[in-house]
Amino acid sequence: MPLFSTWIQTGYSMAVTTAATPRPTPHPTAPPAPKPTHAADVAAGFSGGTVLIILIGIAVMGLLEYLIGPTRAAPAMRAHLAAALRRLAELSQTCLRGAADRLALSTRGRRLAAYQELGAVAQLADEARAEPGARAPEAEADRAAVLRAAAEAQELLIALLALARHRIDVDLHDAIDESIAPKVHTLALAVGDALEGAARRVEGREAPEPADVAGALGAVEESVRSGAAAALGATAAGPARLAHLDAHLDAHLDARLALYRELVPHLAGLARDVDALAPPASAARAAGHALAW
Repeated sequence: MPLFSTWIQTGYSMAVTTAATPRPTPHPTAPPAPKPTHAADVAAGFSGGTVLIILIGIAVMGLLEYLIGPTRAAPAMRAHLAAALRRLAELSQTCLRGAADRLALSTRGRRLAAYQELGAVAQLADEARAEPGARAPEAEADRAAVLRAAAEAQELLIALLALARHRIDVDLHDAIDESIAPKVHTLALAVGDALEGAARRVEGREAPEPADVAGALGAVEESVRSGAAAALGATAAGPARLAHLDAHLDAHLDARLALYRELVPHLAGLARDVDALAPPASAARAAGHALAW
């Protein structure tokens, strides 16, 4: 939470505690209390004066923090969203070169890191709503766009975890024909490039054109369907199949492609949400307009 909010809450708690402290009620039969002296009056007003000094100090420190350059939650949302997308990009490259037994542990680490970054985005969104300028239309629109992108990233995380688990459980490197394997590899790289490009755009940095994941997936499916590769053969009862694969591995290849199909609409949605984000400088100016008091 920003320091300014912490100081305000601390001072408010102290003030409320002091004001709410009950005073002892004299017993009905007790002798009358002696008349308070000047020293007693000073001691009675000491606690109130102390709280007033603390509140003035909080106000001064808060003003200094604002003038020097406070850390805002709204820009931090973008930073954590970009970090989450990079963790997803790393997750998308799991087991591309085999060695599933060694990569399972790193997959769990990337999953945890992605969860933490997305959780930070949600937490910072709550804090950003209480910041000065948070009610400006531009600030609300930018915050909503970041949250939509984070929600799409959560869907991608689930889909990528399923894909990574399938790669760990089923190694198709030696089973897929040489004419198809490079296209599958290109498809996997396209997913990672799309996520890295989205992270760069969230940060306001230059990024290449989004990778055509749908096109790369279509190229793999066309190779499997057309039977153009030497290892493909057609059956009269169904679509083209890999002739050298048994039915078990053939089903796993279909499952792998189905998992990639799940990624395509989420990647497209993420690209739309990221493109809807205002440039970071514009978002900062929108918040600054409401702070000029």
